[in-house]
Amino acid sequence: MILGIHGHPKESGTGFALLEEALSSARDKGAETKLVRVADYPAAGCVACDACAAGTGCRIHDPMWDVYPLLARCEGLIVSTPVFFGGPPSELKAWIDRCNPFWKDRKTLPRNERPRRPGALIVTAGSSRVTTFLGVVESMRAFFCTLDVDFSAQLLVSGLDHKPGPHPTPEHREQARGLGSKVAELRNGAPFAAELSWWDHPADK
Repeated sequence: MILGIHGHPKESGTGFALLEEALSSARDKGAETKLVRVADYPAAGCVACDACAAGTGCRIHDPMWDVYPLLARCEGLIVSTPVFFGGPPSELKAWIDRCNPFWKDRKTLPRNERPRRPGALIVTAGSSRVTTFLGVVESMRAFFCTLDVDFSAQLLVSGLDHKPGPHPTPEHREQARGLGSKVAELRNGAPFAAELSWWDHPADK
């Protein structure tokens, strides 16, 4: 399954339309897809308690526990996010920070290493500044690295505050479809034999 994450607090918009195009293209290539909205799974921020070092996941009980299995098992990942003050929206950033249990798995324990998976990023921004996308891209690189996901493709759409509509443009839609096709073609169907699937046991916390 290729997982699509819509990182905007709103349910629709340019980024959402581009994500739908990407996932549609992935399905055309034979991939199963699932789209989730960050707004539907509100997560508290990481409190740096380091309880995840014990190998049983995060001690905070909230909807993030519904997201962990999707992140663990997807064969590919596509994230769509706007730029909010130089970075991703706070809701999405909370998801990223709460993935520290996966980092502990890989770097501290280490265990649960899986075949590399393709990942792609779609970013929309009102501004056209040269540095507009830096904060988001770096956050996403860290997110992908934590999940053993390769940064395989990106689509950066800037200047939306000043360009006449409609958005997205046909060109951007076509680029999004190419991005989705690439993730589908690169996905690795090798089985993931987890040594301890803590993401399936939130009651153990």
